[in-house]
Amino acid sequence: MIFYFSGTGNSRYAAERLASFTKDELISINDRMKMKHAGEVPDDFSFGSEKPFVFVMPTYAWNLPPVVTEWIEENHFHGSSSAYFIMTCGEDNGSSAAFARHLCDKKNFIYMGCRKVVMPENYIVMYDAPSEEDAEKIVGESEGKLRMIAEYILARKPMGSDKRTAGANFKSTAVNRAFFAMTVKDKKFYATDKCTGCGTCVKVCPLNNICLADGKPEWLGDCTHCMACISGCPTEAIEYGKATAGRRRYRCPD
Repeated sequence: MIFYFSGTGNSRYAAERLASFTKDELISINDRMKMKHAGEVPDDFSFGSEKPFVFVMPTYAWNLPPVVTEWIEENHFHGSSSAYFIMTCGEDNGSSAAFARHLCDKKNFIYMGCRKVVMPENYIVMYDAPSEEDAEKIVGESEGKLRMIAEYILARKPMGSDKRTAGANFKSTAVNRAFFAMTVKDKKFYATDKCTGCGTCVKVCPLNNICLADGKPEWLGDCTHCMACISGCPTEAIEYGKATAGRRRYRCPD
């Protein structure tokens, strides 16, 4: 059973490819989060599978996204006890493997490894997104890594983790904490006059953190900086202060 959380499509793409290779069931964590935050379902879900559980997610400041960690902790998994972690990133996922292993200990999973899959940069609050041509090239180059990961999953063998780069522990701990404390807020998001009030931002927000007021989006203070709203806006009307002005929006190529 393959679960994915995705703001701009990188992790969704990786999960879909893995599901294609392994012929396994695909579940959107985004959809489950929206249902919970809307009060449409109980606070937890129960998932059963005889195949390994595979969690695909983006790297957030060299670590697992807190909202995904919390979601896994809150829900129930039965049948298989094996868990694989696949993390999309622009370059480096730090010491994420150590935190994935710790999460497995809490959930009584057998840790089967944590591997990164390099995908196009999408955090346009701080970085420029690649051109469409470069993005397609990077996505295409991910195919070999995804096939290799799929082979481990099909064989139900541990796949280990990628070699850590210099300063990995520091980046995944101290820098990660500072990043979330100082940057991951929604007060700087706003809509320009290009906004048509279409509501796309409301629909794509996995935490139901956006509502329309007088035809314009308002952010409600529970943001994880997934970039779904700013990159999904069809008129590119959403900005994050001055940081995103003139920057190319990114959605994963099909």
